[in-house]
Order: sequence, then structure tokens, then C-alpha cells
Amino acid sequence: MAGQVMPVKSRVQLPLHKITFTLPENTKDAFFRQLRQFADTYGFAIRIAPITPDGEQFGVQMYQESIKLLGDNALDTKEVFIGFYQQGENAVPAPYLTRLVDGLKQAVQAVPGVTVLKES
Repeated sequence: MAGQVMPVKSRVQLPLHKITFTLPENTKDAFFRQLRQFADTYGFAIRIAPITPDGEQFGVQMYQESIKLLGDNALDTKEVFIGFYQQGENAVPAPYLTRLVDGLKQAVQAVPGVTVLKES
């Protein structure tokens, strides 16, 4: 299927794409605002919630019909991992995935100090 991205079939779903962002101190609220703006722009339902009582570690979930983004900063509070996963049975068109990846990077890198640390 040219032009479409399909995950490898297995018991564990691998991300279609993954990005790790740096998250400097005192930028979490601005980062969350940019995630919400991205979600609004691209039509995602979004949930951001703490995963530790102090709120320093958090999880991010964004859902559409064909794709979901899941992420957190559980391993390092100064780094946020976000993976793009197929949602449902339909393949995600490669150009659409590229547009979402580029849109997310542009949105969160508008926060001073936030950069892409790793991407694959």
C-alpha cells in the first residue's frame, strides 16, 4: 500500500512515529497550552493528567478516529515522549501522519526552550 503507514502486527502495538521533547523547568503550563492548541487545530480529543501526586509527571492522550497520540514524562521530568499510534483498523495515510508530526513539533517548539531531543 503505497503512501500509507501500517504498524507491524504483534501483541504490542508499536508507534508509527515517536518524538521526545525537552521540557525545561517552568514551561509545563505553556507546553500544555500548545498541546491543547494542536489538539484543537487537528480535531483531537485531549486529556492531560498527572501520574504522580505532585503533578510533576503527567500523561497525555489525544484521540481521533484513525490515530492516537500517547505520551508522558514518566522516565524523566525534563523529557516528554509522544508516540503516534494507529487507532482502529484503517491505515494512517503517510502524508497525514507527516502533517500531524510537523504540526505537533511546530506547536510545542513555540514554547521557549522546548526542542526535539529524539525522533524516529
